[in-house]
Amino acid sequence: MATWGDPRDYENENFESIYTAPIKLEQPNFIAEWDSTTKDFKQNSMIPISGKLLPLKNGNPRAVHNDAGKIDLLLWDREDQKKKDDIYAMTLDPDGKFPEDPWGTIFTLPVFNDPNELETMPFFDGRTLTVTSGFSIMSSQFSGTTYDNLDKSEYWSSPEWS
Repeated sequence: MATWGDPRDYENENFESIYTAPIKLEQPNFIAEWDSTTKDFKQNSMIPISGKLLPLKNGNPRAVHNDAGKIDLLLWDREDQKKKDDIYAMTLDPDGKFPEDPWGTIFTLPVFNDPNELETMPFFDGRTLTVTSGFSIMSSQFSGTTYDNLDKSEYWSSPEWS
């Protein structure tokens, strides 16, 4: 699955949705088509996740899967100069099915929240969260056993330069 933010509204202060589409390796994949008549994307293959408006702001969404291969976590940044310090997350409820609902409450992670640095492009493998910070790469280790602990600082190590 590929995930991305809606590219039509990235300069606006409005919140956006995150979209997803299936990707098959070793063949061309088209996630959207531009319609020159309507001046908009044809959304025949774009599936909005959760139907919620998310504080994406030209960010980089990342769908994370668990050990069973089920996508159950979304992470994204917010690439603007007003809110440099937020990495957002949202978990899929245990009975939920990706990409539909039910999704939980949106929260921010307690690491990588330096208001002086633009920390972007979160990648999480279930244990290590890696982001770009300025012109460097940083990571933090997560010691929690469930996603319920993602918003608690005691489960994250101090960020380290990679």
